Amino acid sequence: MSCARDWKVHIAVVFALVLAASLAWQTTTTTMGSSAAKPYKAPLTPEGTDPKKDLVEPISYLVYLAPGHTLEKLSEAIGRDITPYVRNVVDFDYYVENNQVVFVAERVDDKLLDDIRSDTGVEQVQYNGKWRLDDILQSQDGDGPQ
Repeated sequence: MSCARDWKVHIAVVFALVLAASLAWQTTTTTMGSSAAKPYKAPLTPEGTDPKKDLVEPISYLVYLAPGHTLEKLSEAIGRDITPYVRNVVDFDYYVENNQVVFVAERVDDKLLDDIRSDTGVEQVQYNGKWRLDDILQSQDGDGPQ
């Protein structure tokens, strides 16, 4: 009888190990799958807005780099020199003390904006724009952008 009981214990242990391994594998593949499916994009703020749909024509962008990230590292990450697009670097004490670069970028096309937002060293991008009066007037008539 002890052999039969030992055999059942071994079967139960093996079953428990297989079940635990299966659950661990599912958690790992779910986590990996979700991060691989959606590449990083720094938020474009005001959050949830799209300047093309919000009747604003972007003039410039305020780009916040993560502490320790530099213009040189950003240039390397996006594959082109960012300095021709930098109007000025914000030198408020808070940013300087925290080793954070914040700069105003101008003449930024959609491709460059996408490249900048794709760099994980970019915390957020804010746009500064002007209202498009023609679009606003059209939207008052119901004919404007949707």
